[in-house]
Amino acid sequence: RKAHLDALAGLFGRAFFNDPLYEYVFPDATTRLMLAAWDLGKIVEYGLRFGEVYATSMLSGCAVWLPPGETDFTEERMAEVGMLDSATHIGAEPEARMMRFVTESEEFHRRVAPSPHWYLVLLGVDPPRQKQGIGSELIAPVLEKADKGKFPVYLETASPDNLHFYHRFGFEVCAEAALSAGGVYIWYMVRKPG
Repeated sequence: RKAHLDALAGLFGRAFFNDPLYEYVFPDATTRLMLAAWDLGKIVEYGLRFGEVYATSMLSGCAVWLPPGETDFTEERMAEVGMLDSATHIGAEPEARMMRFVTESEEFHRRVAPSPHWYLVLLGVDPPRQKQGIGSELIAPVLEKADKGKFPVYLETASPDNLHFYHRFGFEVCAEAALSAGGVYIWYMVRKPG
């Protein structure tokens, strides 16, 4: 619920603090937690309005999904949740780095998942609760929906540590590349239904 947004933003800020993408976007570790929480909180808000958000009862983990046919972040919808004001909240340079990731990832997204699909936008677990099965529990309901509807599932990750986790659920790397500015490597993964 919307009342959980601040708590979930904080959760994602902690969960992504050491993520290579967020280290690249927010290189200053003293401000990364706050700025990443704002940015990730907007993604959660977008998911609440236009997708599906699953969280544990104690808010120690959360998954944000966009459903088939709704997997593009539209400018109109982004404006509704305040995403277009990001430069005033996170700064112009971090916004430019994030937009580089978004622009380049959108191209890969369209290429590796051209048909209707589910999009796992975010999956995060509070660091003290990681490796306890929470991530698996959070993605299971939508993977089941995807299988029933015969839809593939798409995601991207900048963390090589995540590859094994997603492979266990049938995701395969369909493309991989460093951002054009260098420094961050992204894996684009798809899981076929079944």
